[in-house]
Amino acid sequence: MSPDEINFCFSVKKLENSLVKLVPFVRSIHLQLYLDGARHHPDLHRFLPYGPFSDLAQLQDTLEDRVFRDPCSSLFAIIDKTRSQDEEIECDAPSFAGSIGFLRASPENSSIEIGHILILPSFQHTHVGVNAIGLLLAYCLERPNEGGLGLRRVQWQAHAANVRSIGLAQKMGFKLEGYIRWQRVLKPGKEGDERTDGRGPGRSSAMLSICWDDWEQDGVKEAVLKAIDLRN
Repeated sequence: MSPDEINFCFSVKKLENSLVKLVPFVRSIHLQLYLDGARHHPDLHRFLPYGPFSDLAQLQDTLEDRVFRDPCSSLFAIIDKTRSQDEEIECDAPSFAGSIGFLRASPENSSIEIGHILILPSFQHTHVGVNAIGLLLAYCLERPNEGGLGLRRVQWQAHAANVRSIGLAQKMGFKLEGYIRWQRVLKPGKEGDERTDGRGPGRSSAMLSICWDDWEQDGVKEAVLKAIDLRN
């Protein structure tokens, strides 16, 4: 990935363990893999504020607006290392498992949000999701002398109806802080609450977080690293 493609307020690097590798999302490599993998599975975008996508231009325009032009957002391609014999592979369809990233990054407040999560169907209910999230958590919350960013807060937001997302976050150690009512206006066609007197669908969101003291003092770090290591 060339330096001019990276537009993120924190440093970006490859993250990996023995099972999963997260590499910065490169338009020329990963956009087509994303489109091909998700094209016939519109439910993958059920709770995302964007998609599904019918063509490459539509996908690229959306990610340009939501991720690549935003210095507070970043995207990784998820590579399942168990699907390839080549340790360096970053771009073949059999090992491309989806995407995950950051949004609402704030150096001023030492905080970040994990999102943009899309796991392709054949990689769901496997080691992929837990390891990808665990790698991001360790990078965010480990101190700089341990190779991390040393942030104070990592948050996770989910559509209030997305019980699987909320459950996964809690499995990874996120604490449910509450629900934010009518937090977002949704695009027509997106699943939400229609009780808005003709103003279009809206969404309430669950807010969860892991903070530095949860990580360092309350056993979350050990649980996350163990969850990853048990799959190594």
